[in-house]
Amino acid sequence: ERVFAPALREGEALTSYGGFCALLQAQHTMLMEGPGGEYRGHWQGKHQFSVGSDFRFDDSDRSYYRFNLGSVYGRYNDGVRAGPIAVEWLEQAALPWIDTIGGGLQFVHYSPRQRHMPENLERRRALLKLAFENLEHPEALQYLSDYLHVASNAHLFTRGNLSLNMSHVNYALERMGMKPIPHRGLDLLAMKKPFDAFRGDFMNEIRAANPGHPFVR
Repeated sequence: ERVFAPALREGEALTSYGGFCALLQAQHTMLMEGPGGEYRGHWQGKHQFSVGSDFRFDDSDRSYYRFNLGSVYGRYNDGVRAGPIAVEWLEQAALPWIDTIGGGLQFVHYSPRQRHMPENLERRRALLKLAFENLEHPEALQYLSDYLHVASNAHLFTRGNLSLNMSHVNYALERMGMKPIPHRGLDLLAMKKPFDAFRGDFMNEIRAANPGHPFVR
């Protein structure tokens, strides 16, 4: 309500690339440091930027994150298959991919290279814009699912990604007259499944929170 909703009302957050980047910076600032705090977020484990600065991109290698499905996220341990993860906007050479370890109970997710981050941010902006333009239609749910999938596989910041992304998803759901869905491990599902398979997992969470809603019957 302090950052995202006012940005939507003012019209710059989803209509321009620069507006969307500024929105992410402002929200992540508040998420990590609180109102007025010094911004300490950094993305892809390398570059730091302060409030109001531009995103910085270079051609360095992918960052990676290791996840243990056998402990905290046991309910999402439905198998992991090594290989590239299909993201609906990315060319084959730029896809994120995963390696499995520990008999499939753990996996390592490699995000797209940093040079693809401008494409990621623009696609996220476009998907979120489509969702908010179609809040009266069930198609908005697919746009939100694809948005969360693209955003999760980019892993833009080293921490706080899911909370940031889910704030957008749940605000849209509330505008649709639906109940919000819990964070749980939706980002893990997104990082180990192609976008079309993830849509099913996303809709399962929507149905569980909104039984009987006409958009999920």
